[in-house]
Amino acid sequence: MPKYLIRLVEAVETLVRLASSRLSYVVALERFHGVRRNLAPPRAHLPAFRDVSGEQSPLQVSLIVLSLHGAEMLRTLFASVARYNTWPDIEFLVVDHGGDEETATAIHEADQRLSIRHLKPGRNFSFAFSCNRAAQVARGDVVVFLNNDIEFTEDILPGIIAASRNGDVLAGVKFWNKQSDGRGTEKPQTGIRFRWNERQGWTVPYEVVPDDLLSDGPAEVPAITAAVLGISRQKFLAIGGFHENYLYAYEDVDLCLKAAARFGMKSISLNNISVRHLWGATRFKRSPRKKRREWHRYNMSVFRSRCGYLSRRLAWLGLFDKSGFDWGRNPAISLIEAERRSTQEGEGTARIFGSEIVCADFAGYDLYGYDVVVCRSPQVDPGVMRHLGPMTLRVAWIPDSDEDWMPVADFYDLFVAETEDTAAAAAEKMGLPVHCCGEAGAFALHPILADFIESRFRTLVIASPENRDAAALVTRLRSEGHSVHARRGIEPRDTLRYDIAIWFEPASERPSAGTIHVAAHDAVEGQEGFYEICSGSCRSSFDAWFAEMMNGVVACHERLMAGPDDPPLDEKVKFDDAEAEMFWSSYEDPTAGLIGRSPRA
Repeated sequence: MPKYLIRLVEAVETLVRLASSRLSYVVALERFHGVRRNLAPPRAHLPAFRDVSGEQSPLQVSLIVLSLHGAEMLRTLFASVARYNTWPDIEFLVVDHGGDEETATAIHEADQRLSIRHLKPGRNFSFAFSCNRAAQVARGDVVVFLNNDIEFTEDILPGIIAASRNGDVLAGVKFWNKQSDGRGTEKPQTGIRFRWNERQGWTVPYEVVPDDLLSDGPAEVPAITAAVLGISRQKFLAIGGFHENYLYAYEDVDLCLKAAARFGMKSISLNNISVRHLWGATRFKRSPRKKRREWHRYNMSVFRSRCGYLSRRLAWLGLFDKSGFDWGRNPAISLIEAERRSTQEGEGTARIFGSEIVCADFAGYDLYGYDVVVCRSPQVDPGVMRHLGPMTLRVAWIPDSDEDWMPVADFYDLFVAETEDTAAAAAEKMGLPVHCCGEAGAFALHPILADFIESRFRTLVIASPENRDAAALVTRLRSEGHSVHARRGIEPRDTLRYDIAIWFEPASERPSAGTIHVAAHDAVEGQEGFYEICSGSCRSSFDAWFAEMMNGVVACHERLMAGPDDPPLDEKVKFDDAEAEMFWSSYEDPTAGLIGRSPRA
């Protein structure tokens, strides 16, 4: 079948799939995996944190809440805390962005039974900016950030304090979200995970609902939401707090990734305790749709530049349970045969790899939703593989070393063989590593894939077919076990797939963040900052040029995997709450223009 007809079939299948999935790419993919139920084994419960509620000298806890004309929500929050909280030493810090009389009245009424500090910075600031300032002037040993649309339904502070007091944990709780119209959700939120989003072209954080991997007790997750987030105040200040370039999105995810990568801290969702959350009450009710979209694009760009590379690599590893970024399931593996084998033989092979056989139809192979594609024949034309995701790992399984895989070597990420002899013969013939998988199947394949993800790069070489240096680079990278694809240009979805893009020709526009971009050409005026590494053209020794380039790539990779970095925040021991506006204004607000106000002098 002509390739254009295959692409047409792809488009029609996508429309049908979306029509049956509420026009949601995410729902369509979840349905695919829900049918297959590639469940990962349940994780062992984390040990319970020691009960600290009966201590003789309890720690002081600072509850930090931001408000913008949210008096009624504050009243609900205060009343619920007064009803359920048993922790004796707490202080509220209410950062009042609106400065209206109704909010002041709500605070005054609650101050009769709660200790509340009313901080008025004079205008609206971002969540990250005001939370950082409030943490600097807080007096507690532990700070707990609370959205003002939170309602306590039980006594949560002892659990949060027990988990976060030692400084090695960011603690969250389970949320029962309630819509602004009063409708409740069927399932609670229990932390944040990551998944591919091909439509957006990057690895996105999303709110987790309970599954077979998450217990009812404390569970480690990649990140937790700052709607309720407890952390040692000293550790929060030391890691630099929230990054202040964010505007009411992703600052909590950034904080958790930074804390884990640079300080070894864990994000724990305490799923044995919960709160009620009026989801999006502040962020969505008061903001026009156009402005929300503008903010979303802006926040995405900040997150991708700081954490895009890190989160994609960790999420990719998480498919094989190597990074703590679990997906709640095992990877979905498809097995492609060039010819139909006997049912018994084919099913036996599929069972070995924990996979399912995908047979050819009239338009090739439908590979929608699969995380790993294992192909047993070089005769299969990659062009007839439909719906192949950008993050799908492409594995060539070599049953016989006599077959010629070189014509399709550019397509596959790595090669495996059934025996040591076949692997050795194929490696010598092809000039690249071939791993032995043997009869262990998935038990051997998973570690091979995890090691490839952890120690190798998926690389895109952008050059003309006639470029000899590019051809030599492709050969060299493949010989070292990296996945390399050579093309004339780069597509938007490539930023989701490739760790490195090596440009032998100048980019026409600034490349997307999340990939290490290397300029393998002479400098071009006006493209300063386009690339992470500028190696220039190869002028003499290829080996020396290659070594210098890869040293730069490895150094950049290590820097990005070390996580984003922010300077520590100063502690303000003595602070007059009446001077909040002056204190807030003494710091530069990077989001002032987006909020709609100019920074104060």
